[in-house]
Amino acid sequence: MRANYGIVSIFIDSVGNLFIIPNSPSKKYEGSLSEVEKVFKLAAPYSNEELEQKVNVALDLFGVIKPDDESKESVIEKVMGLKGYSKATKNLKFISIYWDFVKGYTVEPFQKEKRGYTILEDKIIDVDRDYKPGQLAESILQAVGYANL
Repeated sequence: MRANYGIVSIFIDSVGNLFIIPNSPSKKYEGSLSEVEKVFKLAAPYSNEELEQKVNVALDLFGVIKPDDESKESVIEKVMGLKGYSKATKNLKFISIYWDFVKGYTVEPFQKEKRGYTILEDKIIDVDRDYKPGQLAESILQAVGYANL
């Protein structure tokens, strides 16, 4: 059963492949959220149904898998096979998806900065928790379009 809230990180490469990474509370860092070592890769092209299914499976893992608080490398560094977050994310767009039991989904696109990403607050997309098939996927793809390097 899904928690009352959750978050996934999604990195997007130049050809549209998605790296969907669940987050969970960190015990070491007093509950702050960290990405976990379970990555769902969705190779382009993919259907709206596949995208929604993977995102929802990842959200269902919130709090289930514990983050590796001792690792010196981020999850995306391991996925990309590159040392250093800046190198690993150099050519990757980023969005996040929040789940809230009351509000539903919040899809947030980010802009790449020299050191990390900054949220594009004027481009946030809200999706009802009881969305119609395809609606969440369309919002995710719209946010990917807003996200930039």
